[in-house]
Amino acid sequence: MEYGRTNQEKGFLDRFFKLTQHGTSVKTEFFAGITMFIASVYILAVIPNLLSVSGMPHASAVAAVVLTTAFATMLIGLVANVPVIVAPGLGLSAFFSYTICGAMGLSWQTALGAVFISGTVFVILTVTKVLNKIVDGIPQVLKTSIGVGIGLFVAFIGFKNAHIIVPNNATFVTLGNMQDPAVLLTLLGLFITSILLAKQVKGGLLIGMAFTTIAAMALGLTKMPAT
Repeated sequence: MEYGRTNQEKGFLDRFFKLTQHGTSVKTEFFAGITMFIASVYILAVIPNLLSVSGMPHASAVAAVVLTTAFATMLIGLVANVPVIVAPGLGLSAFFSYTICGAMGLSWQTALGAVFISGTVFVILTVTKVLNKIVDGIPQVLKTSIGVGIGLFVAFIGFKNAHIIVPNNATFVTLGNMQDPAVLLTLLGLFITSILLAKQVKGGLLIGMAFTTIAAMALGLTKMPAT
């Protein structure tokens, strides 16, 4: 889509989301959306499993995660025009189940009440712009490290599921069997995806994920979808 086109020549989506102004297009955003969905859809399994540890009904947890993620994502996209997925966090979900409901012994109903109160407080802090002052007071190095920490946590889960790292009583984790077919396929998938991203191939991340998934199914390393 060319920058010189008038508003009348542009489509509704381009005008509404100001795609040309941001140097992107409907096609680019479409494939980016699919990639983001595939990269984050694991939360539909992981988050409800974490919450069910607290005693919360699993089916209700799944419904809550789906509805809140869909609502928050559409809200930030339509109102703020920010193309990100907003969903429950792994760290906070684990803190909710293992610390609040586990170590502290609160029921999940009481814990959800605390979540509602804290959410209300954060909304008030955001509307009054007090939150901005709090955020500005956080050192930049700490802000950066938060993103790094979350990335390492997600990578840790991926390495664990791929058997690249395995439990060890002495060191907590240790290197897995590097001859394991699952490990080899994971490393191959990472290599192919890295090459595609380095070559700036459009949809490179999506292609790498699709290749790895299909190869895993063909080799019997993962089950075909039952439904």
